Order: sequence, then C-alpha cells, then structure tokens
Amino acid sequence: MNVAWKGNLDRFNAFVSDHGHLPRHRSRDIPERRLERWQSEQRRRYFGGLGKPLSEEQRTLLEGSPMLLDRAADARWNQQFAQVEEFVAEAGRYPSHHSPQPDERSLAAWRYAQHVKANGGELRGRAQLTTEQLRRLRSTSWFQPAGLLAGRG
Repeated sequence: MNVAWKGNLDRFNAFVSDHGHLPRHRSRDIPERRLERWQSEQRRRYFGGLGKPLSEEQRTLLEGSPMLLDRAADARWNQQFAQVEEFVAEAGRYPSHHSPQPDERSLAAWRYAQHVKANGGELRGRAQLTTEQLRRLRSTSWFQPAGLLAGRG
C-alpha cells in the first residue's frame, strides 16, 4: 500500500470526524481544499472515471470511509440532470447560453460542463463524471459528447 495514499485517507477521515462534514473546494482553508481535491480524485478512481485504477485494498478502505457518501453532490447533479431533461421536454430545444432567463443560462452552462467532463476535460474544482452519470447522460437525446458546439445555443 502506498504510504502517502494511506496518510491522505487518514487525514481525510480525521477531518470528517473533527468537522462533521466533507472537505469543501470553496473553503478558505488550503489544507481543506487539498483534501477536497484528493477526495474528488479518489471518487473518480473508485467510480471508474479518469485516472489510475485503485487497488483492491484501496477500494476496500474507501468503502469504509465517508468519502463515498457525498450525497449532497450526487443530489445536486441529479437535480440539474432532471431540470435539463424537463427543460428540453417542455421547450423542445436545448437551454441557451444567450437566454435572457438566468435559470436557462445556468442549465446551459451545466449541460456544457457535462460535455467537457465527458470528453476528458478538466473543470477547476469540479468532480469528473461517474460511470453511472455518464451512462445516464448518454441515454438522453440532448447529450452528444462530440457534437456539442452545434447545440450550444
């Protein structure tokens, strides 16, 4: 087992135990932001995203950690996904970046971010897509990983 990886996991678990929440990427505390970035990377690796696969021992240790329980982030993603689905169904078009409506522009930005992530792009402070999220996106009519610019609006 990689000693540095295990040390990071121990620091992560201690942080959650001491603070009662997962590390936040918008924290003013630099060590907390570093832990959040490390957590995001481990979640990507665990859920089959980009990066070096985890060893079986690492997977087992993560399964005993609160790291995989980022229900708030998962809930936000699911909510955004549902809102884009609803918008496309009702409006019959993609949300537009040029709309005068802030909510529509927000949906357009979220949709664009999913395309960037699906194509291996990096967004600062944003977790990559999980295998399940990518599967759900690909099952929609409004997600075309290679052809986004034509529908960017």
